[in-house]
Amino acid sequence: MRFDYELIDFRMLDGDAFLQSPDVSDNVLAVLGRLRNHRAGVATIVSRIGRLHGREREEAVAQLGILAGLRGLEQVVQEEVERMPIVVDLMKNKIYAESYRRAVSEAETQGMLKGKLEGEVEGERKIVRRMIARRFGQIPQWLDERISHTTGDELESLSIRLLDARSLNELLA
Repeated sequence: MRFDYELIDFRMLDGDAFLQSPDVSDNVLAVLGRLRNHRAGVATIVSRIGRLHGREREEAVAQLGILAGLRGLEQVVQEEVERMPIVVDLMKNKIYAESYRRAVSEAETQGMLKGKLEGEVEGERKIVRRMIARRFGQIPQWLDERISHTTGDELESLSIRLLDARSLNELLA
C-alpha cells in the first residue's frame, strides 16, 4: 500500500470561499484562510452567528474567538460582536468562563495588592508628617504637598534623616 498526500497551509486557502457556504461552521473557518477584507469577513460571520440560537450560538462564538486569536483578529471580532445584536452569556461557555474567572481573579488580586501598597505608603506619610511636626513644629504647605507625592523608598530615607536633622533644611538636603 502506498499513500500520498499534499500538506496545505490553511492560510493559502481562499477564506472568501468559506464565506459562501450556508454552514456557519464553514464560515468560521474563513478567518483561517485568505480574506480580501478581514473586517467585512468577520462581520459576515458574526451576522450569521447572530441567527443561531442557544448553545449553537455560544459554540460558534467560542470557535470564532479561538480561530480569530490564531490569526490576530481578536480585536476585529470583539468590535464586530459589540456592533451586532448578539447576546452570549460567556459565563455559561466552557471555553470563556474559566479564562474570565481567572482574569477577574488576577485583576482582583492585583487590585488588592496595589491598594495594600498604597495604604502602607499613605500610613508611612502620616507617620513622617507626625514626626516632622513633633520635631520642627507645624509643617509648611509646600512640604506637606511634597510628602504627598513621595514614594515609599523616599519616605524611608526621609524618616532615617529625620533622626539626625537639626532643621527642615538639613532634613531635605
